[in-house]
Amino acid sequence: MKKQPAIILLLLLSTLLFGVGSETLVVMDFANENVSAGDARIVTDRVRTALVDYNLFDVVEREKFDEILKEQGQQLSDCFSDECAIELGKMAGAKYMVAGRVSKSGSGFYLSARIIDVGSTKMMAKKDMMLRSNDIFEILESAPNLVNDLMQQFTTKKGLALGAGSVMMGQSKLGKVKLTLSESNVQLIIDGESRGYIPRNEIPIQLSEGIHTITISKEGFSPWSETINVLSNTTSERTIKLEQIGESVQTKLDWSFLTIETEPENATVIIDGIEYGQTYFDGKVNPGKHTLLLSKPLYYDLIKEIEPTPGEMLNLTETLHPNFGSVEINTDPPEATVIIDDKIETKKTPLMIQRLQSGQHELKITYPEYRDYTATILVDDNKVSSLDIELIPAFGYLNLITMPVGAELFINDVPVAKTPVTGFKLMSGQHLITIKAEYYKDTQEMIVIEDGKTLDKNIALSPNFGTLSVQAAPKGARIFIDGKLRGTSPAVIEPVLVGSHDLKIEAGKHYRTEERKVFISLGQTEVIQTALKEKIGDLMISTNPPGAKILIDGDYYKLNNGNVATTPIKLSKVWSGKRTITFDLPGYTNGKTEIDVLEDQVNVVRASLNKIVFIKPRKQALWRSAVIPGWGQFYEQRFSSGLTYCGSEALLLFILFNIKDVHTSLESDYQRLREDYETLNGTTEEIQVAWNNVENAYNDMDSNYKLQQLVTGAMVGVYLWNILDAWLFMPKIADNKIQTSFYNSHGGICVSFGVKLP
Repeated sequence: MKKQPAIILLLLLSTLLFGVGSETLVVMDFANENVSAGDARIVTDRVRTALVDYNLFDVVEREKFDEILKEQGQQLSDCFSDECAIELGKMAGAKYMVAGRVSKSGSGFYLSARIIDVGSTKMMAKKDMMLRSNDIFEILESAPNLVNDLMQQFTTKKGLALGAGSVMMGQSKLGKVKLTLSESNVQLIIDGESRGYIPRNEIPIQLSEGIHTITISKEGFSPWSETINVLSNTTSERTIKLEQIGESVQTKLDWSFLTIETEPENATVIIDGIEYGQTYFDGKVNPGKHTLLLSKPLYYDLIKEIEPTPGEMLNLTETLHPNFGSVEINTDPPEATVIIDDKIETKKTPLMIQRLQSGQHELKITYPEYRDYTATILVDDNKVSSLDIELIPAFGYLNLITMPVGAELFINDVPVAKTPVTGFKLMSGQHLITIKAEYYKDTQEMIVIEDGKTLDKNIALSPNFGTLSVQAAPKGARIFIDGKLRGTSPAVIEPVLVGSHDLKIEAGKHYRTEERKVFISLGQTEVIQTALKEKIGDLMISTNPPGAKILIDGDYYKLNNGNVATTPIKLSKVWSGKRTITFDLPGYTNGKTEIDVLEDQVNVVRASLNKIVFIKPRKQALWRSAVIPGWGQFYEQRFSSGLTYCGSEALLLFILFNIKDVHTSLESDYQRLREDYETLNGTTEEIQVAWNNVENAYNDMDSNYKLQQLVTGAMVGVYLWNILDAWLFMPKIADNKIQTSFYNSHGGICVSFGVKLP
């Protein structure tokens, strides 16, 4: 980098400063982005101080290292890349280098650091941390946690047990051997190294993966020994019965007593690789040096050296540092499925995942009809990370307008809607749309729907029709095309599909139907002019006596001058078919007959009308009804009418008498209340109440009187109508039968009808 003599001088100085063979560590100035250089340097110093607490390295002070670099004209603040850091570390004779970055983005800080092996250039540990705060002191408070994570990774790779206030050890390659002994207070020897006397019969031992020789000895018993192949993450169990070879000797041991309390509780206590149970722990151990490991899932292991003396009561209270954080996940839309490290969460978003192990995790979020969201998330110790995720829809929308409107839309050959279509949801990708409309040619098009976007389409269909003009007599004749009613004459019918069609024109039963083939050309008008042939015949009608008015099918037949036709007469253009003919002549019965008018023929009808007479003298019925209501009707042999009049009068008379009785009672009450009022000598309120009672009694009496008048009027009305009924509705009868004949002039057939009236 500089001249050779300067490099030699630098190496000599580093040897004097750090000592030969010591594992030195240099912390480079952290790079800064959107953060002042002064703040970045403060963070670097805080990380350097936290590293010193672990007593694993000779951490070089910044001033000493900077003094060396100045000899070369180099500054720590000028070197941020890994290559530069490694080169400077080699120049300084350092074993490890720490480099990092402090940056600010939006409303938070981002802090990253890494430990690099200078000799192998291998990254030994890396940690990223995000803080949702604008306060630089938040980073300073979090720096020890970042260093703690770095050291966890570093010691896992190195397999070291650190001495300090709070240390960790990697256990990924450990297995377990569980010994169940017939005796307690035995000496445990592993690979020729004594682990001291164990006061228990059950001894769980943690050992590194590989071959180990375990020996159990106790005075007075034959020693037990076995070579065991320990596999990582597995437990080998042995049940050992020691054979007594002489008199059992009770070994007197000066035990040390150990109590351990942890926050949180239930941490596993491991002393020299042997499990002693969980905290709260209260037991005894051999005096001397021991390595104590406190372990609990989702917390960093705590390792420390203890050296209890014989008979000492050693009380330890330790706090385990969380190795977990929380993740709050909000999605738009909500109710999405969350998958972390291939594990599906049972609850949907919004979701708070508690106690997730610190470090990197693979996050996947799924939601029907949306793209899967995948990301690598970083969970910090005892921190809550919030994720607000807007999922990308795997669908879009279609707005479709067609000319003409009302066309049928098919998507991938499936009918879906009538146009116009607004905001129709479709999965992203290609779709074949087909548009069909009557009288237009089918249209197909391939469309592409993009995620979350709306495709607007305007499509004009090509016409496939012409026009048919029909001028047909009579006016109002119905026009059918291919069996479908399309209008009434005269009509211009549009659209009509191009091609050959069956045309039918009909005007009811009195006209012959016309049918023909028509061909419609594209954009052209086909004109049809026709007159439907009438289905009519002639009627020659006469009556005896003459002068009777003629009704056909219940309506008077009127001539061109507006007068009603009377017999004798010849009627031209009478609709053919079944017809009802009635003759109306005052003083004679109304003759009625059914005839079949034949088309294009003269039909002859002759009728003899009978004179009407009354069955009894009307004067006799009149005076009888005047004397007794209903008597005249009985005389006329109309018994139901007679009973009605007689019964009505009797019922009304009965009601009238009852009303009069009630009136007498009401009148008596009124007189009594009025006399009481006139003699009353009381308060104003009592007088007012008495007067109200008088008024109410009078109103009741007056209402009863009006009801008497109403019933009396009804009796008079029924009586008078009874007299008129006896005169007006006297039954009549013809003096003989009506003789009617029908003659067809062409067929030579004469038919006679006899009609007897009551």
